[in-house]
Amino acid sequence: MAKIRFEAEAFALIVLLLVLGALPHIVDAEAGLGAESEIRGHIDLSPPSIVFSPEENITIDADGGRICFAYVVSDVGRGGSEILDTRVFLYRTPRGGDPVQYWGNVSEVGPTADKTYEIPINLTAIHSKGLVKVKEITMEDLVATSINDCMEVEYSGFFDFTTTPVYNQCSYYMIIIAVDKLGNAFWGVYDVTSYVQSLTTNKTGTMKVTAQPSVHPRNVHGKVWRGLLSHYYILNGKTYLPYIRTDSDEYQKCFVMEILPGNSSVSIPTVNVSAENMVYAGFMVLRCDYLWQ
Repeated sequence: MAKIRFEAEAFALIVLLLVLGALPHIVDAEAGLGAESEIRGHIDLSPPSIVFSPEENITIDADGGRICFAYVVSDVGRGGSEILDTRVFLYRTPRGGDPVQYWGNVSEVGPTADKTYEIPINLTAIHSKGLVKVKEITMEDLVATSINDCMEVEYSGFFDFTTTPVYNQCSYYMIIIAVDKLGNAFWGVYDVTSYVQSLTTNKTGTMKVTAQPSVHPRNVHGKVWRGLLSHYYILNGKTYLPYIRTDSDEYQKCFVMEILPGNSSVSIPTVNVSAENMVYAGFMVLRCDYLWQ
């Protein structure tokens, strides 16, 4: 397997350029996540990691119509923040007439304020025509086993297909998302088609990914934002501002990237993110002003 490190210089991933003056600290009031003193005391720019392999962490209960799974979420060595939330989704490719989703956005509430923020999951990065949601398992429905306080936890659960049809003409994708207390998020997408279809065919296999690795920003295009301080970055000759447009048609400050690792291992050392053995991954840094310092 090829090993690729997208360094800031080689890939121009984060050419974090500071323009229009300089201020020592910026409080991300738009995210509503607390006072500047709290941010200064705990600067965490790395999303949690997800340790999961379908081959090793999925078991089939054919008699019970279940697909059982387990995975580990950890922020140890990545800022040491408490795990705020984790969820598991199951999507499939659409058939004719199915209600299709193009985004699987997740809303969270900051731990020190009531204002919500969104984590943008681009389903068209998985399948260009969108996907159909089959299942969603929230953190409350997962079994949690603490490994290292609340910073590293193993979660387990299952998808119940006793009343859900399996379509052998569809591909199935499992999405795991993990969010730490400061709003940093990571999500990984895994092709679990063979495991789902094994409930009706009694056959399992490994899906092979042959696409070339690539990295894509999900921030808005631009170079200057209102205010005294404006950050932007350059990727493949295009400039981006650290904002996204939310479902409520508002702008949310955050740094968001998508990774399609193909059959390679992709790492981004700036934020301590890596992705391999998955279809697609994404990450978000909510308090992203510190990336420019």
